[in-house]
Amino acid sequence: MGKEDALVLKEGRLSLSNRQCWVDVWAFERSLGQAEKARKEGKRTEEIRLFEKALSLYRGPLLPSDEMTCAVSLREKLRSGFLRAVTYLGQCYEDSERWGEAVSCYGIGLEADDLAEELYRRLMVCHIRQGREAEALSVYRRCRKTLSSVLGVDPSAETRAIADSLGRPTA
Repeated sequence: MGKEDALVLKEGRLSLSNRQCWVDVWAFERSLGQAEKARKEGKRTEEIRLFEKALSLYRGPLLPSDEMTCAVSLREKLRSGFLRAVTYLGQCYEDSERWGEAVSCYGIGLEADDLAEELYRRLMVCHIRQGREAEALSVYRRCRKTLSSVLGVDPSAETRAIADSLGRPTA
C-alpha cells in the first residue's frame, strides 16, 4: 500500500481514507451513532455493547491545547457525545440493576466533566440502591463543593431532594 492509497481528495480537501486508515475519532463517532440507532430500535443488548465500545474509544479531550482553537467545536461535539453515551449506558445498567457498573460509568463521566450535575444525581441514586448512603452523601457534598467553587451556584432542587432523602444534614 502506497501513501497515495491512504489519502483521498474530495471537494478540494485532502483527507485520510477510512478504508486504509483507522482513526479513533471516526471509530468513536461510528460506534456512538450505531449505539443510538440500536437504542431507538429497542435493541438493548446491542445498545449496551456499542455504548461500551464507544466509551472505550474515548481518550479525553481532542487536542486540548488552548492554541488549537480550530479543534474547539469538534472537541465539544466529541465530549458531548461521550457524556451522552455515559448517561445512556449508565441508565441501561441501572435498568438492569447493575449498580456497580452504573457507578463506574457515572464516575468515568464525572472525570470528564465534574460539572455534570445529572451524573452526580445518578451516582447518588446508585449508591442509595446499593445501601451505601454515606457514599451517596459524599457524592452530594462533592457536587455541592464543585458547583459552588467553579460556578458559584448550589445544586438543583432535584439533587438536594435526593440528598435530603438520606435524612442527614447536607450542609
